[in-house]
Amino acid sequence: MSASNDNKLNLNTKIYDMNTIGKNKIAKSKIAIEIRDFFTLTGAVRIVISNIIFLLKNEYVVHVYTVKVSNLVLELIKEGTLDYYSNFKITKISYIPFFSGNFKRYIYSFLINIFFKINKYDLIIGHGNSLNQDIFFVHNNVAMAAERIPHSKPNKIISFQRKILLNNSFKVLVSNSNMVKEDISSRYEIPMSKIYNLYPGYNDKVFYYDKSVRESVRARFGFKKTDFILGFITSGNLEKRGIDIFIEILKYFNDDPKIKGLIVGNPKEMKKFSIFENDLRDKVTISPLRHDIYKCYNAIDLLVHSAYFEEFGLVVLESLACGTPVVTSEYVGASEVINDTELRDLLVTKGVKASLFISNIERILKFKEIDKENIDNMRAKCANLAKGYTSEYHNKKLLKIIKENSKPV
Repeated sequence: MSASNDNKLNLNTKIYDMNTIGKNKIAKSKIAIEIRDFFTLTGAVRIVISNIIFLLKNEYVVHVYTVKVSNLVLELIKEGTLDYYSNFKITKISYIPFFSGNFKRYIYSFLINIFFKINKYDLIIGHGNSLNQDIFFVHNNVAMAAERIPHSKPNKIISFQRKILLNNSFKVLVSNSNMVKEDISSRYEIPMSKIYNLYPGYNDKVFYYDKSVRESVRARFGFKKTDFILGFITSGNLEKRGIDIFIEILKYFNDDPKIKGLIVGNPKEMKKFSIFENDLRDKVTISPLRHDIYKCYNAIDLLVHSAYFEEFGLVVLESLACGTPVVTSEYVGASEVINDTELRDLLVTKGVKASLFISNIERILKFKEIDKENIDNMRAKCANLAKGYTSEYHNKKLLKIIKENSKPV
């Protein structure tokens, strides 16, 4: 729905229809996907794009309901389905702008549920903003995040998410880690049998181990061959991802000229932190998010994912896929996939503090000095571990969930 002006609600929908792409075939069934923010390329949005492309290739009709969508998202879906059957539509819903907080979500949920009833979908997939769906994806456990992240501001979404979970208005809930699954089951008294843990998958066509780009990218950022680069890569929400811990780590290593930092993210968002202090100016390089982000993963020596808490953390998988070891904590869901003993030794297990991350970083620095050849073996081991968690792996498991919960065609 598009608002005709700032004060009135217009019941006309703005529809992006891709029905002309590819050859028509008889579709298996019609699926509705609700994702309120389909604009920024967050981990959740990249996963949903992958899901849509996979479903279209498997001859499903896919209708998406959203509040905002970017041209980049549409182009990525077009590119992924160009040579395949496509029956794809996006309905953009706008509402009175001066409404705020959860009231907006209730209006959005009310409106999309009207569409759900009119169109009689075989399956409805919700991503956190519909009170009714068949499959409910929990990307963010807002209650657990509020408890884990220091100085976190009150999150209005908590009450809306709690209503969905307490109403139990879904056939199956999909969590993105066992940590989230166990907390939601315990917190909201939802049977474990009704929760399916499905790890997000990374795009192995985009993120891969590539030795050939390493030195050229390092040189482009002004790093020397002998420098040890600590990377911090994120799409946003710097407080949650522990940017303050990463800054402490850089300050600790400030006297070692060979240890440098590369931060990839939103430079404007970073200005409110002390990254730009004089004593760090020569220590850290900041880059905006880039389409060739895999090159940054390949260029760094260690990804520091110092999040206080994260339901999954796709950057961990992406880094491993590019052959770069990760130091993170057990409060990051993606740590569950790191089942190699040597790589698990880099996990922080007794809280989320700069000192604990520093201890693990120093360990790998000593290891690098003692056995440089084995570092290459470690990089190869990272890439091999990640191969078990590609988008294809994720989508095949999702398809199984969809078939088990769809209406008979």
